[in-house]
Amino acid sequence: MDSYLRTGLDSTGPRTPVVEETPVIATRTAAEVGGEQRPHAQAWSEKAPPVALGTRRVPKATGGSDSTLWMLIGVAAIAVIGLIPLWLFVYQAYTAPVVVPTPAPGTTTVVPTPGSETLVTVPNLGGLSAADAQRLAESVGLNLEVPGEEETSDVRPGAVAQQTPGVGTRVPVSDTVSVILAAGRPLVMPDIAGYDLDTVQLGLESDGLLVALVELRSPETKGSVLEQEPVAETEVRAGDTVTLTVSGGGDVAIPLVVNLNGQVLLEQAWVSQFAYRPGETVPVTLRWRCLAALGSSYQVFIHVLTEDGGTLIAQRDIVPVNGLRPTTSWTVGEIINDPHQIALPEGTTAGTYQVRVGLYDAGGRLPVADAGETRVLDDTIFVTTITVR
Repeated sequence: MDSYLRTGLDSTGPRTPVVEETPVIATRTAAEVGGEQRPHAQAWSEKAPPVALGTRRVPKATGGSDSTLWMLIGVAAIAVIGLIPLWLFVYQAYTAPVVVPTPAPGTTTVVPTPGSETLVTVPNLGGLSAADAQRLAESVGLNLEVPGEEETSDVRPGAVAQQTPGVGTRVPVSDTVSVILAAGRPLVMPDIAGYDLDTVQLGLESDGLLVALVELRSPETKGSVLEQEPVAETEVRAGDTVTLTVSGGGDVAIPLVVNLNGQVLLEQAWVSQFAYRPGETVPVTLRWRCLAALGSSYQVFIHVLTEDGGTLIAQRDIVPVNGLRPTTSWTVGEIINDPHQIALPEGTTAGTYQVRVGLYDAGGRLPVADAGETRVLDDTIFVTTITVR
């Protein structure tokens, strides 16, 4: 048993490490290898230690690879740092709150609603005069009506006290806003005929009146008041409408709306001047609308006659548009603007003369079916009068 235990201890106990000795290989100097002593052999052997045959030198590690590694690490760091501003910009762009512009006070944005009519927001008309309320309502596409007034001390007389629909309501374009004005004192309508429109309009509106304008062709100074409704000395109140007829000079179209045989409508005419001298030319522009196809080529006639219509003093007969647009080329619905020049004779007597027009062919004048807004005699259409001085 003791022998057995000693054997176990010997096999399990710590063992002395076995060191394998490397055999020593004898070395020789270069002189010994050569078999003779060279003159410089001694010096060489002193400078370089003997090298064992059968072995080689292992090169020592240098600092070159460390510097390259650090250079690559620096380049990578610079690249990462350079990307930080770009990342911040993208982050802010995607996380910044969206700012919706707020409309300025008193403005209204028209918002089209898909599949329905366009809606607008009713503005605040409270405290405005009737004229200012009307302008603001019309600026957003709405109409204004004043059904009445009420006694109140909340706003000045003549100003808007109530409105329906209320402020901020969404309504269709062209809808009507009704306003109730604060009751004001009765006003007596002044006589403003002959005054310049710019002089009287502001005063009427400041009294809470609504001013409606009608412009007419007139030899009077452009902008002067020709007529008024209500007439002078009529009692009016804030919110009432005053209609003023003003001169538009000679540039305003003359409404005619004359139907010729259901085929042509003479809608308007322009005669730019009111007074001429003998030998001068009278410019006349006619606006035709084709209602039905014309199988015949009609000519336009323009006559200048004495005031009683008894004497013809000048005339012009020509295919429309100086011969360029015969009536056979007109298409249904087409509008033809037709300019003409009629020369007055040198010896024309001073006075008032009529200008009349019409259409004719070989079979006679195209008959007038409806005189519209003017006078017709023997299928000649009265356009206007001119004065020869």
